[in-house]
Amino acid sequence: TFAAPVVGFVNAEGQGQAGVEASCQNLLAGEASLVRLSRDGKRIPTQLDEQTEKPGRPGFQVVLTLDARVQWILEEELARILEEVGGKGATAVAMDPATGEILGLASLPSYDPQNLASYPKETWHHRAVETVLEPGSTFKPIVVAAALQAGVVRPDSLVDCSGGGVQVAGFFIRDHARYGILPLAQVLSFSSNAGAIRLALRTPATTLDETIQAFGFGKTTGVELPAESPGLYRPLSSRSWSALTPAGLALGQEISVTALQLARAYAVFANGGLLVRPTLIHQVRDATGHTVVAGGQPAPRRVLAPDVAAAVASMLERVVTEGTGKAAQVAGFRVAGKTGTAQKAVEGSYKSGRHAAWFAGFFPLPQPRMVLVVCVDEPEATYWAAEVAAPAFGRMAARLLQLFGHVPKVEGVA
Repeated sequence: TFAAPVVGFVNAEGQGQAGVEASCQNLLAGEASLVRLSRDGKRIPTQLDEQTEKPGRPGFQVVLTLDARVQWILEEELARILEEVGGKGATAVAMDPATGEILGLASLPSYDPQNLASYPKETWHHRAVETVLEPGSTFKPIVVAAALQAGVVRPDSLVDCSGGGVQVAGFFIRDHARYGILPLAQVLSFSSNAGAIRLALRTPATTLDETIQAFGFGKTTGVELPAESPGLYRPLSSRSWSALTPAGLALGQEISVTALQLARAYAVFANGGLLVRPTLIHQVRDATGHTVVAGGQPAPRRVLAPDVAAAVASMLERVVTEGTGKAAQVAGFRVAGKTGTAQKAVEGSYKSGRHAAWFAGFFPLPQPRMVLVVCVDEPEATYWAAEVAAPAFGRMAARLLQLFGHVPKVEGVA
């Protein structure tokens, strides 16, 4: 079952049906030769006048960006958290924020390609690119970035988070506590609903919408997997926004994303403001082993000013050191990230007891080498992201940092 939803499988005719096997079918299958044959008087083919009109080609070898060691860690830790808290499923994405190369892309439950009949068809799908869920509070940094871009706040601004919530269009939206006046960074650290909503309401709708679209939400990432979902986002131009929409977006509602889309968005904070295209293909080789296609990537596109990206990254580090993401800490390393506990909407309304627990972040600071997103769908024993996704993220990050030889900083040692 290792990496099965990424690699996929073929049918009896050798045609890819899922995963990279399906998306790269034309590369992997090769091409048949086209040969013209003459027939004798009895219409039996003869080789006397055989002509090759189009030579064939053996199938290419597709080399993936996946690191088997990273993939193993992600799958092992997802299996652990599902065993501990239960759940419908889980996914994790590990990506290089500078290049968009995907180092790990895990989806559980998985399946055995050699024994498909024993597994339900939903396990054939990759949760990281096909399952869309509301991102909850992991979306608040995007709203903060939009507010900073619009100039309605500065990184050192104070934000009104008082009242235990905020009244919007006749609805009172509760906060987790009565926080009072908070520095902007602590709006994220404490995941204040009131603070995030007031920021969204102060930000021009056009800027909020443009920022969300610039981050790639509502569109596929272009990763080399079939059936990738674009998520769900209704832009301002659709004229479907209501008075509640900015407030909903501030809470990670009225938008649904894939784990890969969220990883791509957090890479913007990690790399200084650039949007990269996620990729699974490192290179394509012919039957002799020669590279015929190098894994070239389109130039990243700037979507945030460097100072805005750096400011949000710094705030996300404080989420881990002093806020809701403490369980994601890794001793000796600087880690940044954000929790998100999202209620799931079913048939147009939120259902109690059905949640998605998210943690999205990057490490090690000050020069992040990896973006990591963890999502557990419908955890059972507890559903708070701080208790479900954040600890899983922390364990994965600790193992990945050790894997790549990063040395922890010991307090008091220069």
